[in-house]
Amino acid sequence: MPSVLTDLQEHISGLPVLDTHEHLPVREDARNRNTDFLASYAQTYLNNDLLSAGMPSAAFFRVTDSQGGLGERWALAEPWWEKCRWTGYGRALDRTVQALYGQERIDGPSLPALDASFKASLAPGHFRRVLKDTCRIEASLLDIIAQDELDPAAIAADPEFFALVPRIDILVAPGNAGEILRVGRYAGVKAESFGGWLEAVHAALDLWRRAGLRVFKTALAYQRPLRYARAGRAGGGPGFAALMRAGGAPGGAPPPPVPGALGPPLPPPSETGSAFEDYMMHHVLGWLDGRDAVLQVHTGLQAGNGNLLANSDPLLLANLFLAYPRLKFDLFHASYPFWREAGALAKNFPNVYLDMCWTHTLSPAASVRILDEWLDTVPWNKISAFGGDYGFIDAVAGHLALARENVAKTLALRVEDGTASLPEAKKVAEALFYGNPRGLFFGV
Repeated sequence: MPSVLTDLQEHISGLPVLDTHEHLPVREDARNRNTDFLASYAQTYLNNDLLSAGMPSAAFFRVTDSQGGLGERWALAEPWWEKCRWTGYGRALDRTVQALYGQERIDGPSLPALDASFKASLAPGHFRRVLKDTCRIEASLLDIIAQDELDPAAIAADPEFFALVPRIDILVAPGNAGEILRVGRYAGVKAESFGGWLEAVHAALDLWRRAGLRVFKTALAYQRPLRYARAGRAGGGPGFAALMRAGGAPGGAPPPPVPGALGPPLPPPSETGSAFEDYMMHHVLGWLDGRDAVLQVHTGLQAGNGNLLANSDPLLLANLFLAYPRLKFDLFHASYPFWREAGALAKNFPNVYLDMCWTHTLSPAASVRILDEWLDTVPWNKISAFGGDYGFIDAVAGHLALARENVAKTLALRVEDGTASLPEAKKVAEALFYGNPRGLFFGV
């Protein structure tokens, strides 16, 4: 007879999945093909651990230069890679090559075969192989950074794989006057005055909603605290006027970070938010409230190396949960390391939900503890088990392998201690990976 854990693992491996969060290219033909295995795999979240371990930035950029010799670059990477192999980021990559390329681990002996297999995977059809054939993902919610494109039709994401999630951040915290005017042009409203800007924001949201979008995202915890105080219109006007006086072309402000990517340094995060941003967040959420919308909120650890972690404490959001009870808030990344706080909020507020996207790669061991405690605390219909949160297609498979394993381990504990029967545990697994996110994000 198979063990409870083995039975659950086999059951979960065959389940369909709704992937709550990705940063993947919107179409397969938009993939970077001027690369190789080592450059692509090192530029996943693992780069954060490599640099945290002490790898010099200059060495990292040599490792990720696909024009250099593969063996020479691996020799430079290997001492640091080995120090990171046990982290969730490192383990996810080893699980990826097991799932996709039949290799046990990433190391010197396996590297030539992995590079050849990876280059062969750059041919058309790899997205389907990873997302459908290997992962059984029905749909992935794709984070679209609105600073890049406002019109959902212009994004032209592949509907076979993706449902779009625009960020509201350009409406709450536009970087300059150019972005304000661009939103106005998209919305068909003159935005030169504060009143015009407020009208343009509502018109833009209405266009997104009429395009069928009902899930939105904010990642402003990368740059300011999540506490948005109630600010009167008089408090927001001066901030708008200052942005307009400062001018600036569209795109002049640095875009929000794409997790796992290295780029130019972002401005240092602030320990306070502006009255303008506070007012605009309430203005946007007031529109969303009552329109059958969901807001995905980045909480917990920020991607990259160095930030103000206290900015992303989910407890800072409680006034928004109270003010907008009809809007559903999906707390990302298990709010790690504030996962107990997130669980308490979801227990207390009917409109707060918990999302384990990214979490299984942050810490597989913590993910088991988090889910186990949440199942003691929170109704299980409020938890989503998986979102890949990668900008690199291959790594989705490795992350999902960790997620399936972690959920099976957690539910097996429930069966073995008599809290649940095996059929009940299987039912909960189906909800965590599919039924719960399907109901929350697609309303079915």
